[in-house]
Amino acid sequence: MVLSGIGGWDRISGLFKNKARVPYLYLVPKLKDINKLRPLASYFRHPLKYVYKYAGMALIIILKALTNTHHFNLFRTYDTLDHLEKIFQEIENLEKTSPDLHISTYAGDVKQLFTELPHEEVIDAMKWAIEMVRKTKKGRSKYSVTLNKIDKKMSRMGPTYDDIETVEVTFQEIIQIAIFDMGNAFFQINEEIIRQIFGIPQGSPLSPALAQCVLMYFEHKFLSSIYDNTHFMGIRYFDDIRLIVISLTSKQEDIEESEKLIGRFIASLPESLVLEPEPNEDNRFRFLEAHISMKEKTSFYYSKNYEAKEEIIPQDLTTYPFQTYFGSYMQNPKQEIKNNVRTRLEAIENYSRDEKCIERGVTSSIGDFYCSGFPKSIILETTYNFAEKVSSRPREWRRMIDHLKKMYPEQSYRVRRLKQKLKNKLRRHKKKCT
Repeated sequence: MVLSGIGGWDRISGLFKNKARVPYLYLVPKLKDINKLRPLASYFRHPLKYVYKYAGMALIIILKALTNTHHFNLFRTYDTLDHLEKIFQEIENLEKTSPDLHISTYAGDVKQLFTELPHEEVIDAMKWAIEMVRKTKKGRSKYSVTLNKIDKKMSRMGPTYDDIETVEVTFQEIIQIAIFDMGNAFFQINEEIIRQIFGIPQGSPLSPALAQCVLMYFEHKFLSSIYDNTHFMGIRYFDDIRLIVISLTSKQEDIEESEKLIGRFIASLPESLVLEPEPNEDNRFRFLEAHISMKEKTSFYYSKNYEAKEEIIPQDLTTYPFQTYFGSYMQNPKQEIKNNVRTRLEAIENYSRDEKCIERGVTSSIGDFYCSGFPKSIILETTYNFAEKVSSRPREWRRMIDHLKKMYPEQSYRVRRLKQKLKNKLRRHKKKCT
């Protein structure tokens, strides 16, 4: 197969020739269920990896410009709270006129998106996105996307007027590149070369954009079909989806009628896709790193270790959610701790609706910090800097510093761990003696 100059794509990017090779396919256990395997492939040395990358970036810009469509898609994980605020506000407004309303929710995970989806469905979704964006103010009379390789925020709809560090990808090229990628998804397993004939190519830089495009397409079709029913809402990040439907009364027949919308939505998806239910008890569920309650209208970060057993400092001190302070390979382990703590604080900030939610997130994280051997002084210093320089809610975070001072153990991790080892050793010795 001759790849040079395919469709003039060398204008977008030249071939990647540095030790180019067929993507290697391997299997890893899924985090949610280690008995199931997830196929992964790396396009790191694929000859067309940059062409696919720029086509995916261009498609994302088109999808973000679809202000005239209805869908549940989030383009960033930290968009979760803003989207939830709109849902909570809608519920609060309805409660003013219908105090007896009933909320039903569904938590699910879209399966087989990358393995079974017919290519025709993907192509139809891309054509729909391009057709719809041309009806928007940004996309009217446009036929291409200009990507700025230095500053992504400077990328825009329309032709390029500056050849320096910009790439222009036409709408038609996006479709052509996606079709080529789907039709030529080859992988190596051991000494064999296989070809993926269904679904979105595993590991391709273009695939995340295609996945979002497909689901946005089907969500728009369904929501347009029930346009008069404004009490069906949802939130989705890639294949992780949550549906919320509201009955204006608590009558059983009205609840059942409203819940039919969930079934109708699931049935509206392509037959090749499977929506697998996830834990959802009393309208409380996890979404990404957030713990959400539609009943209490709350959203907050919740450590998975703390969720499993609500102990601020767990009995088992060998659970290390971060690289441990004592096992760090960095030249500056203190800076590594600060980076890890700040990342966690940012998650708490971006998933928490109010101060009470922030406190729950901080409390659930204390055990993670402590079991990783993070000194109290560095935790407090990082939280103070976060409150003063990063957070949009500094007053709440200043109070969290006082909360951490009270809750975070004074006794160092090493001392406590040593005492635990001695207790275990003494217990084993007593068993031998008896």
